[in-house]
Amino acid sequence: MKLRNKTATVLLMACLAVGLFAAPPVSAEISAECDDQGRYVRMVYRTNASVKNLKIWSANRKVRPNIFPLNPEGDALMDSWPYHVENRHDGNRPYVVWSRFNGYDYDLVWSRWGDDGWSPVQWVEFNTHFGVDQDANLASHPDTGRPHLVWWSDEGGIGRVYLSIFLHSRWMGRFLVSDLDVDSRYPVVEFVEDNKIKVTYDTVDGPVSRLVVFNAPQTITDDIDPMTHLKRELQNSNNGF
Repeated sequence: MKLRNKTATVLLMACLAVGLFAAPPVSAEISAECDDQGRYVRMVYRTNASVKNLKIWSANRKVRPNIFPLNPEGDALMDSWPYHVENRHDGNRPYVVWSRFNGYDYDLVWSRWGDDGWSPVQWVEFNTHFGVDQDANLASHPDTGRPHLVWWSDEGGIGRVYLSIFLHSRWMGRFLVSDLDVDSRYPVVEFVEDNKIKVTYDTVDGPVSRLVVFNAPQTITDDIDPMTHLKRELQNSNNGF
């Protein structure tokens, strides 16, 4: 694992040096929209139509008082498409996750909407791991609204599926859902009976579903991490992709 702060700083300075932030304006934007009282309403996604010069994040529309762009420098940083989930127990405020180049490969970053706007973009994990983290998928726990995140990482040609749970102000360390020696990709997370976590993903032999279960701790905080209380259960295996 490699510490990333220095790498990210060098990458940002390189982007500035070559003038990537001075690119022609494009119609692309990821924003939070609020009502006249400042309450969150919805996420707004806009991309440009150019296949050769696809833009996702670069906000250039005339600023409107109720629209708040997230990560407008993301295209210059080679950030990928974002995914979000809304916390239904906290005014439907969104949590957004996407992949960002770390100088070696791609890791996940995140931000959430709060009373003061978007939180600073942070890495989902403190240290980088080998592999290209991609295709995040999120679900909000039906009882608590707590975001649950799954993704897959291309680790030398083998895909592995991971789970993380949002604690209080950070994400839990990655929990391996798939088997180490089985190429596993494109996960989806949902909640089933007794609020068990169900993760379904593709393998060469067909879709596989696993239940991830934990009964303790009853309270989750930044200091009380449920990682050691999680276990996997194979649910089913179907047809190939």
